[in-house]
Amino acid sequence: MRIKVIPNLPDIILKQVFNYLFYEDLLNCELVCKRWQNLVLQTMKRDIHEIVFEQLSNCQVQIIQQPALKRLSITCAKNSYEFIAGILRRSQSSLERITAELNFFINIQHVNLLHREGRYKYFPNTKNLWLVVTNCDLIDIEQLKAVEDRLFMNLHSLTLQVHVKQSQIHNIYTLLSKFLIKYQELELNIELHADKAMPILGQMSEFTDLKIKQLKIVCTDFDRPIFPLDGLRDTMVKNKLDCERLVLRDWYLHCNGEEPIGNIGLSSIRVSSSTIGNTPTFVSAIKKTKDKSNLDKLEMVGLCVFADINYLDNKAHIEFENQISCNLKDLCVDCSDIYYIT
Repeated sequence: MRIKVIPNLPDIILKQVFNYLFYEDLLNCELVCKRWQNLVLQTMKRDIHEIVFEQLSNCQVQIIQQPALKRLSITCAKNSYEFIAGILRRSQSSLERITAELNFFINIQHVNLLHREGRYKYFPNTKNLWLVVTNCDLIDIEQLKAVEDRLFMNLHSLTLQVHVKQSQIHNIYTLLSKFLIKYQELELNIELHADKAMPILGQMSEFTDLKIKQLKIVCTDFDRPIFPLDGLRDTMVKNKLDCERLVLRDWYLHCNGEEPIGNIGLSSIRVSSSTIGNTPTFVSAIKKTKDKSNLDKLEMVGLCVFADINYLDNKAHIEFENQISCNLKDLCVDCSDIYYIT
């Protein structure tokens, strides 16, 4: 029986071979020898700039690599600290973006990076954070405060995705304030999820004096409850909230047509899979928004329904575009990604 011998290939050949392998295969390759390990680590640092962590109570480890996005998506159990440490050790210096729940960061002290000593930063080169918040008690904020000096060197962008609970809206603002105070040049995106409009508006009323790059408001109820655009506008004006881009998804949108949508800095609106209760009043609100803001683009995508002209079936969006063009000739309206169920 012939003994399998690993050929002593030149580095340049090994690098070409590693280019065709995915993350899990590379993990096996780095066990061969020190030279292979160094080449594998170079490949990982070059090809992985973003990690998405999803932690569940009980699950098997799953690793999905998306080479085009230089992204690694990890699903693991909540207490998989040694596994997480291994992932971070390999990509710590090249990691530019990270997505994880609040619980991941408040328990980061359990992740021991064996190659580092002292109070090192876990994400020294990370510039973009997508923070998912499903629960935010006062104790969570205190735990984050205890480890915040070990997380990031200098964040440039924060996307705060909140699954809103009425009882925790003040805690969310306290959490956000910590980031805004620590990183004063932070570019802020906010994404709010709830099954009704009231928790969303309640959370918005807690925020004050914010400039938001993108505000995304998502309904988690299947039946598309009413979302009052006038109420959103009133809250934003009262609390000095401004956003460049507004995204609304899975709502029944209602407005009186006499007030603009959003505030003066608004430049883009995207309505996704939502119902427009009254087309003329919505068009009127868009016109007033255009007159009082920087609005230059309106997108309608997904399963959108125009309740009052629904009898036009799959041509309803054409009538909507016609009404817009009669009032606003210089507004870019894109309905090309609307679809209908017949």
